[in-house]
Amino acid sequence: MGGPPEPPRSERIAERLRRQGLLPESHPNQPWLHAWFHILRLAGIFFVLVNFLTGTIYAFIDADFDPLSATGMFLIFVGQLAILADLWEPGRDRHAVAAVTCTLVGLLLTEAPNPGNSSPSGAWWQMLFLISALLYSAGRFDGVLRWGLLAAVVLVHGGMRLWEWRQASVLSTLAYSDRYAIELGQLVMIGASVVIAMWAGAR
Repeated sequence: MGGPPEPPRSERIAERLRRQGLLPESHPNQPWLHAWFHILRLAGIFFVLVNFLTGTIYAFIDADFDPLSATGMFLIFVGQLAILADLWEPGRDRHAVAAVTCTLVGLLLTEAPNPGNSSPSGAWWQMLFLISALLYSAGRFDGVLRWGLLAAVVLVHGGMRLWEWRQASVLSTLAYSDRYAIELGQLVMIGASVVIAMWAGAR
């Protein structure tokens, strides 16, 4: 005695896209649109998975984990796996928001006890997870929810960098400011590219 059968995954994705205004109810090129958004979804899975694996490797190479940062790393794992699961099989919006939130809280916890985990070259493993969270938020949500989560990613990034630089010398601060501007530009470019790709594909 169960409820009605769940529609196929492609139909659930199409319904979400229609709610976002990205997929019209009826369109002569609708099969092409389905294919386009399917490609974007697979690309999202690829980039999140690569960032997840690469970020994890660098995290365990560079970081000195105490209980707080280990808890943060666990939350990042949970958040990233939930994002990958939702990209593969779309679920409820609240679960998707929880996945992004889990990732961001985990990042804050990993940075709190160990500020300045970036290597001398400027590489910073947390940036990979920030990129994944931003890419996912830009493509998964719409309206106020999308912009709210994108703003949260940018604020977490800025907060983590300020925490790292709070005791930096004036000279170091200038170098860090340049690095922050580059990273912020990278985040903005990625988010804008995802939004534009979805908008252009639907039209």
